[in-house]
Order: sequence, then C-alpha cells, then structure tokens
Amino acid sequence: MALPRGRTYVVPRPLREPVVVLSRSLDDGTTGMVAIKNRAGTSLAQSRDDALHPGIPQNVLEHVAVDQIAPVSQLGALIAEDVLDDVDVVVTVAPESLSVEVEVFGDDGGAAFAVIPELGRETTLTCPGCSGSLPEISVGIGDHRGPVGHAGTPNALLDSYSGGLERAMWAAVRALEQKITLARRMATDARASSHSIIADRYTRKGEEALAAAGVLRMQLLQSYLRERNSS
Repeated sequence: MALPRGRTYVVPRPLREPVVVLSRSLDDGTTGMVAIKNRAGTSLAQSRDDALHPGIPQNVLEHVAVDQIAPVSQLGALIAEDVLDDVDVVVTVAPESLSVEVEVFGDDGGAAFAVIPELGRETTLTCPGCSGSLPEISVGIGDHRGPVGHAGTPNALLDSYSGGLERAMWAAVRALEQKITLARRMATDARASSHSIIADRYTRKGEEALAAAGVLRMQLLQSYLRERNSS
C-alpha cells in the first residue's frame, strides 16, 4: 500500500542501509550519495587523511552533508551501530529525474532514453563513447546522460576527453612519422631520377611533417610531466 505523502513514519534502519564511499580517484558515487541522502538515507565517508586516493571522499564532502566521516578501520563499527537504530523519516516522492535514472538502468530496450533530454538542459558536449549529445541532468552534481544511456559526471567527462585527445594526438604523431618516411623515400627516388625540383618538394613536405610531429611530442611530454607531478 502506498504511504501518504508528507507524513512522518518510524522506519527500521535496515530498510535504509548506510551508504559508504571509500578511497578512489575522480567522483564516482557522488550523485548516488546525493540521491540517497535526499531520500533520508545515511551517508558515511572515509576520512580524506586516511584515504590512499581522496578524490571520491573529497568530492562527496563538497556536495553532501555527510553524516559520519571516519577512518576505514572505524566504518564497520559505525555501520553496525547505525543499522540497529529506528529513526523518524519524512516520506517524500522521488524527483522525476531520479525515477528516470532508475528506469534507464533497468531498461535494456532503451524505452526510457527518449525522456532524458526533457529532464535537463541541452549542452554542446558529446559522449566520448557514442558521440551522441549529452544533456545536463538537473540532479546531483550536474551529471550528463546521453540518449542511449551513457552517463558521466563533469570530472569523469573531463578525464575521458583528455584521454581521447591524447590518443588522437598519438595517432597524429604516427601518421606524421609515416608521412616523413614516405616523403624522404620519394625525395630520394626523385633525385635518383634527376628530378631535383620534385625532390625538393618532397623534402619540404617531410620537414614540415617532422616539425609538426615535434610539436605534438613536446605537448604530450609536457602533459605527462604535469600529470606525474600532480600525482
């Protein structure tokens, strides 16, 4: 039987098990924590000082009023203590956007995907996985979800775009190296046939490709050094 809206009920805590975020990079779990917290769930986060990679706990703390922060060695006892309590809960209706998120996860046929653009605002971003448009869904921390169900937080998308750009740059370097090799071979063949003007043109093409490859390699090296220093 459906419960009337806006009433207060005593609900055994095992129906609302605590949600915990632990050490890891980026911001996985933040949107889920926001949704659960908004539905009267309990949130626990590993202490940033205790986390090997504090990215997830840090991001959660920036967006959620976490109930407990503790070292990982203490979280088990906090969970055991928490699930035994009864608490007063205000029953609220889940927002439509959250309901659609749940429906999308459970719908392999994609029937709910057409509703996604209606729940947020259009952006110029495209999905790194399928190149579809990525509307910003107006829940949590500004997640983006595409028309076929791919989703990403801003930090995750930024990381994906960076990885895609790096792969494209290495592909460009390899293409330029092949161009250099071919241009040099064609220049050699042209000189052997006494076609000096044609040989000079191929030589210039090879030198241009060599310079471009050098610029890309320098940019990739600088990006690598910045990442290593930041970590």
